[in-house]
Amino acid sequence: MESATKAGPMRVLVTGGSGLVGKAIEHVVEQEGGKLEGEEWFFLSSKEADLVAYFQQYGHCYTAVIPTNVVGPHDNFSMENGHVLSALINKTYQAKKEGTPLSVCGSGAPRRQFIYSLDLGRLIIWVLREYKEIEPIILSVGEEDEVSIKEAVELIATALDYKGEIHYDTSQSDGQMKKTASNAKLRRYRPDIVFTPLTEAVKMTCDWFESNYDIARK
Repeated sequence: MESATKAGPMRVLVTGGSGLVGKAIEHVVEQEGGKLEGEEWFFLSSKEADLVAYFQQYGHCYTAVIPTNVVGPHDNFSMENGHVLSALINKTYQAKKEGTPLSVCGSGAPRRQFIYSLDLGRLIIWVLREYKEIEPIILSVGEEDEVSIKEAVELIATALDYKGEIHYDTSQSDGQMKKTASNAKLRRYRPDIVFTPLTEAVKMTCDWFESNYDIARK
C-alpha cells in the first residue's frame, strides 16, 4: 500500500485475493480490452489495508469490494477446502467417474447467492474506474437469485450428466441457513448490469473443469 501512495494517481482495490478472481480479471483485461493505456491498478487482501487511514493521509481513493460466493473456471476445486460449488463439481465428477452415489454434506436447504467469475471481473474493473467511494460495495446477484444448495447440486448434476444417486448427509451441519446480501447499492450505480444465469455459469464451469481436469487446482 505504501508503494502505491508514492507512485502517483492510481486505484487500489482491496479484495479477498482469490486466484479465481485474479484469473477472471486477467481474462477480461486480455480478451475484452479491459485495461486502458496509462492505467495502474493494485490488488491487496483485506488484511493489508486500512482504507480510511490511507485515504485521509494521502488523499487517494482506495476501496474494497465484497463479492458473494463466486463460481467459474480456474477456481480451487478441492473437496476439502474449495469454494462450495467448485468442491461439489469435483465431487460430482468423481462420483460419475467411479459410479458411486454423490454424498452432499447437510440437508441441501441452506440458500446462497452465486456470481459468475467473469461477471465479477468486469464489475471489479468498473469499480476501479468509476466507483469513487471508500465505503465497500457488495458485488452480487440479486436476492431473488438466491438458490438452495440442493438446487445448485441439481444444476451441477445436469451439467456433468450425472445420473446416479444423490445422498444428503443430514448428520453433517448445514451451517448458516441464509447469508443473503443486498446488491441495491450496485444497482443504483449500475441498473443496466445483466448477470450470467447460474445455469449457464455452472455449465461453463463444469465444461472447463472437465476439459482442464489435469491442470485444475484440486
